[in-house]
Amino acid sequence: MRILLTNDDSFDSPLFHAIYDILKERNYEFMAIMPATEQSWKGKSMTRFGKLSLNKEEVDGRIFFTFGGAPADCVNLGIYNLCDTLPDLVISGINMGYNVSLSYILSSGTIGAAMEGYLAGIASLSLSQQLIPELYQYWYAHRDFPEEAKRHFRLQLNEIFDRLEPAFKDLVKEKGLWSVEFPYKLKENWAIKTTYPSLAHYGQAFRQNEDGTYSHFSPRLGQDSDPFSDLNVMAGGEVALNRLNFKTMCQL
Repeated sequence: MRILLTNDDSFDSPLFHAIYDILKERNYEFMAIMPATEQSWKGKSMTRFGKLSLNKEEVDGRIFFTFGGAPADCVNLGIYNLCDTLPDLVISGINMGYNVSLSYILSSGTIGAAMEGYLAGIASLSLSQQLIPELYQYWYAHRDFPEEAKRHFRLQLNEIFDRLEPAFKDLVKEKGLWSVEFPYKLKENWAIKTTYPSLAHYGQAFRQNEDGTYSHFSPRLGQDSDPFSDLNVMAGGEVALNRLNFKTMCQL
């Protein structure tokens, strides 16, 4: 199985390092390309104007490309310009923070990158990891995780992959688009549950600065009463899987 790996957090994300290493250890054939700088909240936007630079990089033995555009740009370039043979699967992530709810599905650069692969006729998988606030703030300040957090996510990711990996064949066969959300900590006897995108909204997204300008901040989703929503399944310590089957929607 040939995989195109990307994300929206760029190459210094410890969760990118984790997924890269797992794919390598499990002997997948894959190519990695991602934005040169973090491109969160870009959705499926693509760069129309200007010239974009492509660079081949190596960090701690991990070889990948960086591209000066948005996440969807990276997937398009990877598929049509870099791959000698079309990939069987696009994996986008692992995102720093959850992407539950329609609000985030339509905003996320991680899901936007997966959507670009899906629209090209390739099975695509978006992966996102819930973070506790203190860890997200550490990432924001240091562009890294403490070693204890890296170990936690690495062990948990291996456990999740053992159950998620067998579904890859079905995903490739149906050429579908899946969004998968990992809780910060799995509960005992956890499962991967098929869910619905929550309609919870993040509300106010901008705050006024002292000079009168406005800046984006990280809002949080509201409540959701649906126990089968991606938001509540993930919050309950289980893995939420949304099948974003636009083909079925279009046939209704």
